[in-house]
Amino acid sequence: MAKVVLLCAIAIVLLSCGVTWAEHGTAEAEGSEPGLFSGTVADSAWTVIAFVALLLVLSKVAWKPLLEALNARRAILRSN
Repeated sequence: MAKVVLLCAIAIVLLSCGVTWAEHGTAEAEGSEPGLFSGTVADSAWTVIAFVALLLVLSKVAWKPLLEALNARRAILRSN
């Protein structure tokens, strides 16, 4: 399960890089530098998707082991 989530996260990042490169190429062709808020709805959607993917990966990889370690420490401290 963790491998599937990781592969999905990598795929999302690679797809979002492709969108970014395409947008950057369009800005260079027009001769203007893209502004901070000149994104499209697709850029916003990819940002949300990437953030959700990051949350899913971190919840599986970091959050659960961290909580388990903290609960184990709490149990040891209470038993002493």
